[in-house]
Amino acid sequence: FHHQVFREGWRLKKSQDQEKEDGEIPEWLLSIIRFLESLKSDKEEASQVSLARVLEVFLWLGAALLIAIVIRLLFRYRHVFKVNASSRSKQQVEIVPDVLFGLDVRKSSLPDDVAGQVLILWKQGKQRDAVGLLYRAMLSQLMNSYGFRFDHSSTELECVVIVQASYHSAIKKYVHQLTMVWQKIAYAHVFPDEQQLQQLCIEWQIMERHES
Repeated sequence: FHHQVFREGWRLKKSQDQEKEDGEIPEWLLSIIRFLESLKSDKEEASQVSLARVLEVFLWLGAALLIAIVIRLLFRYRHVFKVNASSRSKQQVEIVPDVLFGLDVRKSSLPDDVAGQVLILWKQGKQRDAVGLLYRAMLSQLMNSYGFRFDHSSTELECVVIVQASYHSAIKKYVHQLTMVWQKIAYAHVFPDEQQLQQLCIEWQIMERHES
């Protein structure tokens, strides 16, 4: 009837010396072959889904294992982190000098109202003390509030350079200006006028409020 049927399946390869009938092949082997043929199509359809699920399970297991390892390590070496944190904190406290250029820059040595006390000293004719107090307060603020680190051997200009190299653009101009005023008083005995001092006090209050 000219009707053709094409079938695909598993079949044992026969050599020239084995051109015998299929009846010589063990029945149990033929049963296994037929069973594998019936599963072939189902396996092809489900293989991708099964593989994706297996990979997903392994990924979740790997993530959970990694988190568990990190938590275990953090818990195991927690004392090391505490020691390092405390040592860094102690070092930061120790490197803050109490005296710079012969000036007391301790925060405890400053009055609560720096600008007000500066103006009082100026009115009393103590111009050097007035500017010196404002300059000391600025240095203390830079170290204790802004985090700058000056050495005991640092000079006034070295402190200015350190501030100029930072990202604190709002205070760079003020630090440079007040330092120049202080150096003129300390080394050349040249005093600013009262208006300039008042402006420095106003800018100091802005600097102080900005950090607080």
